[in-house]
Amino acid sequence: MPKKRKQNSKILKKKSRLTRDAFIKVARRTGIIVCALAALLWVGAWVWFGGLIQQGASWTEQKIYAVTADAGFQLDNLLVEGRENLSADTVMQILDIEQGQSLFAADLEDVRMRLEALEWVETVVVQRRAPNDLYIKITERQPIALWKRAGQNNLFLIDHKGHVIDVPLLSKFKDLIIISGEGGRDEAFSLISQLAIYPEILSNVDVAQFISDRRWDFVTKAGIRIQMPEDNFDYALGRLEQLRIQSEILAQPIDLLDLRQEDRVVARPSEGHVLEYDYIAPVSTKAGEGASGYEL
Repeated sequence: MPKKRKQNSKILKKKSRLTRDAFIKVARRTGIIVCALAALLWVGAWVWFGGLIQQGASWTEQKIYAVTADAGFQLDNLLVEGRENLSADTVMQILDIEQGQSLFAADLEDVRMRLEALEWVETVVVQRRAPNDLYIKITERQPIALWKRAGQNNLFLIDHKGHVIDVPLLSKFKDLIIISGEGGRDEAFSLISQLAIYPEILSNVDVAQFISDRRWDFVTKAGIRIQMPEDNFDYALGRLEQLRIQSEILAQPIDLLDLRQEDRVVARPSEGHVLEYDYIAPVSTKAGEGASGYEL
């Protein structure tokens, strides 16, 4: 074999051996890295699922709370403002805090959300007031009327937004006006705001029924049905107030008072009674919805 060919053969064998050795070294290094990563992942999973990280974080958190409490930032006073119908026991159960704990242990956002989930609560402000006070301002929903749902006899409190306050009915709200009729709940605040201008009328109205989603009928505590117009409601209320003052109409023995027409008022006497007033004359025309009576 020629000398040059032998030398080339030796070089090729040497290169092949170097390539194989390099591959083995790379494979070993790669294997070591893979094994190391696998070990780290295994240890990490063991630590995580074993709860060591959470336990460590919880331990650190508790230590921080203990240090801040020892430093004087401990909860000594809970100040709650605005609570009227919401019971103190309910508030304390929701807060789940203890006197002497760190002032920073309470999650303010969580406290706010839990309190605002209560039926009586509209809004809540929660503040830490160093060094020892937790301040909570509660804005409660204010009932303005009782709402009777269609087809049911139960009464529910509603606020100025028509929001149903789904709580047991307290006796102090039993004299609120009862709102009924489709759409009446949404119009309740507007109605009561207008009636509030005439307190004597408001105090006499027991039920306000929204008729055909367009106008109101009142039923007084004496059982008089007052038919109000769809338009010029304020004007009709003014006429009703004038009649109340001049003739004590709401104390008269009548079943029906029709104010739906601007040019006249029609009253229907109760059975067995006759209205004996010089300014009241009998009318032969129907007073709407089949009601006939006397024109004032």
